[in-house]
Amino acid sequence: MRRTPLIALILAPFVLWAVVMMWDRVLLPLTMKMWRSEFAVRARLASGDPEARSKALQDAAAAREPDAAAVAMLVESARSDPSEKVRFVALRGLGGVGHRQALPDDAMQMLASTVLTGQDDAVLSASTEAAGKVAAKNRISEDVVQRIVRILEQRHLTWLYSTAINALGDIGAAQALPGEVFTAMNARFATGKRAGEREDLARAFRTIAKGMGPQLPLAVLDALAAALAEDKNYRVRVHAIYALAYSNAHYPLAKPLLAAATRDPLRNVSNAAAHGVRIIDGNQLYAGREPMAVALDRSLPVESRLKAIGPLRVNRRDVAWREGVLALARDDDPRIAAAALELFPYIDGSPDDEFDKRKLIPQLTAAMSHPDPQVRRAAYGALGRQFVHNSRYKRRAQDFRPQLETGAKDPDAKVRVVVLATMLRAEPGDQQRERIIRQGLADADPFVRRMAVSWLGSPRTETDERQALIASARQDPDAGVRQTAEAAQKQWESRKRSWPVEWWKLWQGGEYSKLGLMALTAVTVAAPVIIGLAFFIYFTARLLTYLYQRRWRALAVLPVIGVWAAASYGMFMLYFVAAHAGHLDRWETFQLAGVLWLAIAFYAAIGWGLHFAVRR
Repeated sequence: MRRTPLIALILAPFVLWAVVMMWDRVLLPLTMKMWRSEFAVRARLASGDPEARSKALQDAAAAREPDAAAVAMLVESARSDPSEKVRFVALRGLGGVGHRQALPDDAMQMLASTVLTGQDDAVLSASTEAAGKVAAKNRISEDVVQRIVRILEQRHLTWLYSTAINALGDIGAAQALPGEVFTAMNARFATGKRAGEREDLARAFRTIAKGMGPQLPLAVLDALAAALAEDKNYRVRVHAIYALAYSNAHYPLAKPLLAAATRDPLRNVSNAAAHGVRIIDGNQLYAGREPMAVALDRSLPVESRLKAIGPLRVNRRDVAWREGVLALARDDDPRIAAAALELFPYIDGSPDDEFDKRKLIPQLTAAMSHPDPQVRRAAYGALGRQFVHNSRYKRRAQDFRPQLETGAKDPDAKVRVVVLATMLRAEPGDQQRERIIRQGLADADPFVRRMAVSWLGSPRTETDERQALIASARQDPDAGVRQTAEAAQKQWESRKRSWPVEWWKLWQGGEYSKLGLMALTAVTVAAPVIIGLAFFIYFTARLLTYLYQRRWRALAVLPVIGVWAAASYGMFMLYFVAAHAGHLDRWETFQLAGVLWLAIAFYAAIGWGLHFAVRR
């Protein structure tokens, strides 16, 4: 039977879609889970190919929470695998695992033994790096730390020194380092005999200062302060800035030094110093307290409390946090109350929730009649953001119509603008939307009229009376309103349109070469997509036909589909490379198009040839 039934052609796209969805949602995750299972990893570790064993260890370490069996495989490979590369990969994988979770004693003993007795620079580097990583969740013994320090005094490959210094920084950020270790590091920082050594040590000091370990010694901080003033390498100075900023609590000279560095001619240094000053101010402000506690502390200056409100902009639902937000919204200072109202959308509630009905909505409604216009603006703005980001509030927008109608008559012009914008965000009907815009255009204040006409330039403001409204605004007695109307008209005319309209505009403008190039690009991109889908649908339809007829030729269709999938992947890679060809002039573009069309012809010929294998 050569002819393909129509029903098979109709069902083929749905079958393809189902296969793709099953592969993406079921088969691929299941395959990856099986590939990374203990049985599969052990089978791959038994391979004689070091590359296969290395990949197996990488997969074992990449698990979100590796179990004891995975850790044991990493330990065994790091201890006894004959390949140096495999041991290197195992040690690095063990370091990644130890950075996320505590390791068993045998893993820590193996790691310590490798650091203490390692002779090969590659394995020693991997074990040293792993020791630094695992320090986040595991304690590193003092003899291992001393061994890492001795690496700096011995002859090794250049990159091993940087690895050792970074490991010392990671360890020092998690636990106390012996005093002699800091002495040795500071001595090398003062001399800096190797290229990049001072920078590496400065980075390590920064890591230690930022971490949870004890503070840097005074001698190290003095050396960093001197480097900030004298070092010619700006990266050393930047690391010194952050190390001093994190150490400000026990080094009073840090803030004056950083304040002076904000005037440095090098932008990298001055920006880092300004950031360091902000870090110091933040640490002094919070002093170990939560941002909510600082924001509620009325003994602090308003500016400090406003800074503490910034980190509160996160979606939370716990009762204490929500009660704190409401307490801030009732604050006597209007600046605090306005900033707190901006947190209301982060509560992520619903008008039907008990908390919202009893506390949040009454507080929001009360703020809409607050004597300070800043608070009223914030209240209506918070409601508008609820309409945008919370569909539950948007569906109940009519419940807030009385408050919005009252706010539209507010004596403050800025409040009226926010209210009108909030009413539009509720997505009213066409007639109500035009009434809102006309109300803004008829406002007595030119500021409100300017804002209302500016909304007409955006395609998001849907109205059938756009041109009439803009035309009326062009006759406004205020020059600013007329100018805004002209800008809105230009914005509307230059909006992004559908491709037929854009092409028609190019044709009317006489830009035939640009239009031709766009058409060539569109056809060149669309052709392989259409060809690929057409043959995929045809092959799938033939497969369904043979399956329905229970013919053995259904088995022959499967390799044909596989070959066509491989050819399609090749076309995808060719187009991927072409997309990264960079900026091309017209002649180079035509050359590239010629190459792609040759590939398209070959691609179509493959499909046409394959169809003979399945059509009988």
